[in-house]
Amino acid sequence: MAHHDHHEHQSAASETYSEHNYASSRSANSRSPVNGNDVDLFGPLRGPDDGRYTGYAPSSEALLSLLENKRSLLSGQTYQYDDPSSTTDGHDYDEPSQPTPNPYPAWTIQKQVPLTKEEIEGIMLDLTRKFGFQQDNMRNQFDAYMTMLDSRASRMGAVQALTTIHADYIGGEHANYRKWYFAAQLDLDDHMGYHSAPGKNKKVNRNSMAPQPGAVNIEAHDNLGMAEEHWKLRMNQMSHFDRARQVALYLLLWGEASQIRFLPECLCFIFKCAEDYYVSPECQQLVNPVPEGEYLRNVVTPLYKFIRDQSYEVQGGKYVKRERDHNAVIGYDDINQAFWSPEGIARIQLDDKTKLVDIHIGKRWSALERVNWRSAFRKTYIEKRTWLHLAVNFTRTASKIVGIVQFIISLITTAVFSIFPSNQLFGGSSKTNRKNLASQTFTASFPKLSHSDRALSIFLWALVFICKLVESYFFLARSFKDPLKALYDERIPNCKDKYLGQSLCSIMPVFTVIVMFFTDLILFFLDTYLWYVIWNTIFSVFQSFKLGISIWTPWRNIFSRLPKRIYAKLLATADMDIKYKPKVLCSQVWNAIVISMYREHLLSIEHVQRLLYQQVPSENESKRTLKAPTFFVAQEDASLQAEFYPQHSEAERRITFFAQSLSTAIPEPLPVDQMPTFTVLVPHYSEKTLLSLREIIREEDQNTRVTLLEYLKQLHPVEWDNFVRDTKILAEESTMFGSSATSGLGLAGEAEKDSMKEMGKSKNDDLPFYCIGFKSAAPEYTLRTRIWASLRAQTLYRTVSGFMNYSKAIKLLYRVENPEVVQQFGGNGDRLERELERLSNQKFKFVISMQRFTIFNKEEAENAEFLLRAYPNLQIAYLDERPPEIEGDEPVVYSVLIDGQCQLMPDGKRKPRFRIRLPGNPILGDGKSDNQNHSIIFTRGEYIQLIDANQDNYLEEALKIRNVLGEFEQFHTPAVSPYSPQIASKDVPEPVAIVGAREYIFSENIGVLGDVAAGKEQTFGTLTQRMMAKIGGKLHYGHPDFLNFIYMTTRGGVSKAQKGLHLNEDIYAGMTAFSRGGRIKHSEYYQCGKGRDLGFGSILNFNTKIGTGMGEQMLSREYYYLGTQLPLDRFLTFYYAHPGFHINNIFIMLSVQMFLFSMLFIGSMASSVEVCSDIAEDGCVNLVPVFDWIKRCVLSIFIVFFIAFLPLFLQEFMERGFARSTVRLGKHFMSLSPLFEVFVTQIYTNSILTNLSFGGARYIATGRGFATTRTPFALLYSRFAGPSLYLGMRTLIMLIFASLTMWVPHLIYFWVSVMALVISPFIFNPHQFSFTDFLLDYQEFLRWLSRGNSRTHVSSWISYCRTLRTRITGYKRKRLGHPSEKLGGDIPKANFWVIFVSEIVFPLLQMALCVICYMFVRSFPSDVNDMGAAIFTSGLLRIGVFALGPIVVNAAVLIALFGVSILFGPFMNMCCVKFGSIVAATAHAISVISLVAHFEALWALEAWNTSHAVLGIIAAISVQRFVFKVLITVFLTREFKHDETNRAWWTGKWHGRGLGFHAVSQPLREYVCKIIEMSMFACDFIMGHTILFILFPICLIPWIDRWHSTMLFWLRPSKQIRPPIFSAKLRSQRRKVAWTYGALFVLLFVVFVMLIVAPLVFNSYFPDHLEKLVPI
Repeated sequence: MAHHDHHEHQSAASETYSEHNYASSRSANSRSPVNGNDVDLFGPLRGPDDGRYTGYAPSSEALLSLLENKRSLLSGQTYQYDDPSSTTDGHDYDEPSQPTPNPYPAWTIQKQVPLTKEEIEGIMLDLTRKFGFQQDNMRNQFDAYMTMLDSRASRMGAVQALTTIHADYIGGEHANYRKWYFAAQLDLDDHMGYHSAPGKNKKVNRNSMAPQPGAVNIEAHDNLGMAEEHWKLRMNQMSHFDRARQVALYLLLWGEASQIRFLPECLCFIFKCAEDYYVSPECQQLVNPVPEGEYLRNVVTPLYKFIRDQSYEVQGGKYVKRERDHNAVIGYDDINQAFWSPEGIARIQLDDKTKLVDIHIGKRWSALERVNWRSAFRKTYIEKRTWLHLAVNFTRTASKIVGIVQFIISLITTAVFSIFPSNQLFGGSSKTNRKNLASQTFTASFPKLSHSDRALSIFLWALVFICKLVESYFFLARSFKDPLKALYDERIPNCKDKYLGQSLCSIMPVFTVIVMFFTDLILFFLDTYLWYVIWNTIFSVFQSFKLGISIWTPWRNIFSRLPKRIYAKLLATADMDIKYKPKVLCSQVWNAIVISMYREHLLSIEHVQRLLYQQVPSENESKRTLKAPTFFVAQEDASLQAEFYPQHSEAERRITFFAQSLSTAIPEPLPVDQMPTFTVLVPHYSEKTLLSLREIIREEDQNTRVTLLEYLKQLHPVEWDNFVRDTKILAEESTMFGSSATSGLGLAGEAEKDSMKEMGKSKNDDLPFYCIGFKSAAPEYTLRTRIWASLRAQTLYRTVSGFMNYSKAIKLLYRVENPEVVQQFGGNGDRLERELERLSNQKFKFVISMQRFTIFNKEEAENAEFLLRAYPNLQIAYLDERPPEIEGDEPVVYSVLIDGQCQLMPDGKRKPRFRIRLPGNPILGDGKSDNQNHSIIFTRGEYIQLIDANQDNYLEEALKIRNVLGEFEQFHTPAVSPYSPQIASKDVPEPVAIVGAREYIFSENIGVLGDVAAGKEQTFGTLTQRMMAKIGGKLHYGHPDFLNFIYMTTRGGVSKAQKGLHLNEDIYAGMTAFSRGGRIKHSEYYQCGKGRDLGFGSILNFNTKIGTGMGEQMLSREYYYLGTQLPLDRFLTFYYAHPGFHINNIFIMLSVQMFLFSMLFIGSMASSVEVCSDIAEDGCVNLVPVFDWIKRCVLSIFIVFFIAFLPLFLQEFMERGFARSTVRLGKHFMSLSPLFEVFVTQIYTNSILTNLSFGGARYIATGRGFATTRTPFALLYSRFAGPSLYLGMRTLIMLIFASLTMWVPHLIYFWVSVMALVISPFIFNPHQFSFTDFLLDYQEFLRWLSRGNSRTHVSSWISYCRTLRTRITGYKRKRLGHPSEKLGGDIPKANFWVIFVSEIVFPLLQMALCVICYMFVRSFPSDVNDMGAAIFTSGLLRIGVFALGPIVVNAAVLIALFGVSILFGPFMNMCCVKFGSIVAATAHAISVISLVAHFEALWALEAWNTSHAVLGIIAAISVQRFVFKVLITVFLTREFKHDETNRAWWTGKWHGRGLGFHAVSQPLREYVCKIIEMSMFACDFIMGHTILFILFPICLIPWIDRWHSTMLFWLRPSKQIRPPIFSAKLRSQRRKVAWTYGALFVLLFVVFVMLIVAPLVFNSYFPDHLEKLVPI
């Protein structure tokens, strides 16, 4: 990276400007410049570009007049602009006198092009006639092809451009087509003219076969090396015409291939057939053109239909998803792999059973329409849902660790198994051997690392494992020795079970040791990840020092050097005239950046004046000097402190990052007219485009408490202030001139004087401005406020206006680097603007793929139109569905492209640029990848940047675009043909497929949860990826990554699309690129903004999506290939950065549970037998070493959780200094973020586990709004009970037992963790503790519990209960049109054996452990009988009675009530609508009372020994849980989609419910369901109340709501959101409800407390030895 130091000394001297030159250069004949005096500092600011407030901002003149010294000359040089409204008439902006400019300026006759534009068009027209492509496809691909040629030819020779494109698509070393050609052994096939591999029954006599003309000797051909030489020779001799034609043919096939674009090798095969047909005689002799659309009908549609029918079936004219899991679906990858090998291709048969390979190669194309694709494809990799994937894909991690435990001999075996990729163990592959060529080519061509990086990678993992083993030995192994010894010698006296005798007592210590051992083992696996995080962070931090990105690098003077760096690194100065001083050039760039921030209201006008370069009079009166702002020096020199921007503001962050990023090594830019063309592609589904006025200034509902505008004003007070000042200037401007403000260009000559007076006027006038930002409701004012708010929320407008900065950056760079062009146009600003516009259009395209465009509602359509008007060059691709041509056929779907220059038709729609017919509806998967795929044919150029609809970009980042594209290493290609014999294949570097970029999460600092989510992304996007890219483990994670267009599109596109399986679609593109040999880089100096989820619910939805997506990834073939074929160190990098993180989460939660089980065992021993510290004594047990072990375990688990905060701390520390990082972490801890971390871990764990068991991964649309809304208790309870609350409650009870039996202070940490699982959702709920709302919540919770029994209700306990159950039972098949069928989603029923393990085996184990503990406690004599002998009671019997008792009671009650409802229901329902609800309420009440009564009775029988009673409860719960799981899994049939049967049960009305013959069998099934439901209800009732009782005391703290909001939103109490204002009627109503339910709540609370306290206080009044009276 050469720094241009020779320019730097020149900027020291202060330049002077001669007034004379200045004036004369502006004269009409505009002489060529003598020196840099005539550069217009504010040139880029004049002109019709008003930043993001397109046309609704104060004019540039008003802005300049505010900035300038009064006697400046600049105000005189007004450019003449035409009225900008005239430019939207739908044509290029030329006066008719000029000819239309060539859209491909680099591809002209003067450049000695091998083929003219017209010849290329001729080639494509010819192909279209011969193959039957669509006209619009031809026009679209012609434009794409020309743009690609133009892009390359602008920086290399035209011949070279054509050759390299051909090499990238078809014939080069790294072209996918070439790789496939050899992998599928088509060279042999071509040689023979038809397939040379003899079948079983045909022997081929080689001598009698006539070889193809020009074929090489076949013997020579068996050698792969020879074949490749021959290929290269053929390519080198190919004519320009043929090269152009081959690429054109590929593009035309690709452009219409729809879903087949996901099948790269299938596309190669189709191309091969087409190419062979083209050179065959019958094609050359064609007279009539083939009808349009022939290719689509005959080739694409049959394949499309095959793909679609795998997942969908037609029912009643609608497409319905089939109930198939991935292992039964032949997906994209299975189809694609059929084309990998000769065997696969040989399976393709026609309808008459002829093999396609037996047909002559020239005739195969015409035979494709007769192929029976059904018989050709089969599953090539079965994605079965099972835990064994972990074993297969990641055995090496395990075997490596297991190997450590065994001895030398086993060590050798293990080493071989862990180090050698498992695919190489059984059968090698050599270069000449073709056996494994295909799998090698497509799944294991990993890009090579440089030697130093590989060494670093090995060193990193060596360190990790050394640390891990040392720590494991001392911490885990040594500490386990003493407890093992103590427990092994244990003999427990005087202990015997009533039925089992002594056996249980003797094996109890052994059981304890086993459980402890497993806990230790899990901790042993956990710490590898821990060390990986530590070392990875350390290495990454060192790396950032090396790159110079941290504020700690010694060159602290990033600001004082900034101007020189802008000159040396951002500007392509190598080819420039040196006559302009660097300072002049740099000043224009810097001023543009500052002004763009001013226009976004990040800076006030005072700040701007301090930051700009300005022209001041020098001592010599006639000269003027360019004065640099003091800003650059002031940053290092404390004496010059002035405020340049608000502190800790967005402006400060942006300027600082800009300055820091330029201190790193950056690829050199090319001049603008030579840079490659690139496209930004944004998939859009239903994200907000622009916020409406109603959304900004009205509250959503009574739970919100604040309007969005108020909230944004609290978050960005300074920016709002600047906005208001700006608006006032605009208002003055428009009133003064009476011109419409929309033109935004009224000249403000003398405006300043008046405006100063105006500002002095009374402040009251301005109140409306400060409240809502406008005074008159004229659309331009309201629109400004809408834009201001939209630019601070996550909207599409923010994304589009942000990334349109590329266009501005290109224009700015061109202006600065080519001052002579500015000269050339003299004072005509308009022609200059047109020239710049043309250039930016040539180099940069922007496509939004709006899937729902045709079904937008009025508001969405208006917003889309607004985008097109604001940015006429913006292109929108959408799907257009038309009714079928023949009645009863499928509707016809088109892919359509429009832009802002398309003319408006009478119906208000725009006339499309291109309409390309598709084989059918392309959205077959989860949507996003299909959306990208249908619009990718409209993207242009060599690179494509994938952006989500919630991102943002800034001018100063956009200026680096040329540097980022330089990372692809294609700027300076050698001037040798890629096919020339002197280039050896090993000299061709592996192509760069993806260049990643940093993301800045702009939702950080918006409260604790937004900040935690932002911190996570920030460390992953910087710390982790920096190191991963270095040691070759980075994949593609979507957002601001740049992709190599040709590389990715010839290998299956930018994402994968099988429904469910490819849920995290973008990561698969990374894995594909990686395993096919594409390099993936990470750039540190470029970043985009990115929004993240802000509320508790949406963050967890996002985590659930990531978790389930990871579950799906573990099933995928990519994981299998990477897991079995990567070299060990790179495998470990891949594993720990991707699945390892999630598996680690699973282990963390498992370790918590295992630890509590070991506590159960130790506790039950400690509570039954005396504990002594010495082994010598009899009759007591020595548990001291065991207690030490407990303390150590808690410490381990604590450290594992804590290490999660280390990367963020270091990241902040590196980039913002110690103070900021301490403050940020401090804020996190004060806001209880550790509780949130625990909860998130459980959500991740749960989502992966349920996914691997049940499937059902689907794209969760994560809401990205601001979370100020209070969520009702019932909703939170139902959302999180399954994933976390039940587990939390079970562990809580176990923890109570542990604390009662053997308290050590270390357990406090566990109390915090377990409480986190139970109350996190409520702690992080805004305004959870506002007193009235809390009681209203209670009312809603009780209603939720009791709703839905006489009428259907979606939000009710019964529907929640059914949803939990149907995961296991599945639904009956869908019958359309039933009103309440909406309640059920469409999840396929899971495989029985998978469920068997997760739903029966695991609960059985848990039950066994709990029951053993309880039986042991009961094995001691409870009393002495009259004879003096000890009485032993059986724990088993007692548990049986108390666990199954409530179930029996419920069953009896239900039978009785069933009789009642059947007998009285038919009459009662007529008079009393609520009859069903009353019956249900009775049953539910009885179940709750019976459950409580059983528990109290158990306690009484335990002679009020609390710890034993708690253990009894634990055991009883585990038994009940097991019983229910068995009932649900084994005895329940599939569920109906509707809930008719539930209502029938309670109301007694079974007929007329649409059950048909099911009305006979259903009551029995419903009876089993109801037994389960009763106990579930009792459990949810008690649990919900327990949580409310825990939260209730917090509500009583004074001012708690204030403090709680401060904690969540990080807003000072003074800044906080006002309480909502209710009408008097509503207030009294709320008060009444609160009093009623408050009383009820307190009553229940008292009962709850009495049930616990009474026995403890008054136990002397209760009968003493109940167990004598009751024989259980």
